[in-house]
This record gives sequence, C-alpha cells and structure tokens, in this order.
Amino acid sequence: MMTTEYAGEMDHLVYSLFSAPGLTKEAAAGLVNTIRGGRYFPGEPERYAKAIEQALARPDSITAAMRPPYSETEVRTFLGLVLEGLR
Repeated sequence: MMTTEYAGEMDHLVYSLFSAPGLTKEAAAGLVNTIRGGRYFPGEPERYAKAIEQALARPDSITAAMRPPYSETEVRTFLGLVLEGLR
C-alpha cells in the first residue's frame, strides 16, 4: 500500500479513474480542468500535483489498494499527463 504525505489526494485521483472512459490525453486534460475547478477535488491543485509527483517517484503500487479498471502502467502514464497539465 502506498503511503505518501498526500494520501487523501491520491485516493481522490485513483477513485476518479473508476468512472473514466479511458486514460487518454483528452481525459487527462479534463481531469486537470476538474481539479483546477475545485468542485470535486477540494484543495489547491498544487497539492494534487505534489501527490502525483511523489507517487510516481516511488516504486510502490499506486493501484493496489483500490484496483481501478486500468493497469499500474496505464495509471502511471495517465497521472504523468495530469501532472504535466497541472504544472
């Protein structure tokens, strides 16, 4: 199980993948807009960027606790796109 300083933010991000139609660049851009809008993702967008950055830097599984319908590799790639959009 991944433990990070931003565990709550990572939980929000991974949970959102259950309703994602796919992990495309367009979906990543949509998630970035949703995070920036603050409606479904409380807190500053920078906290989500830091959460992703921290998670991607660790070898721990991002998906193990919740098991979204995508592989670990797919999720990591997608979160990288989200991070680019947030930066």
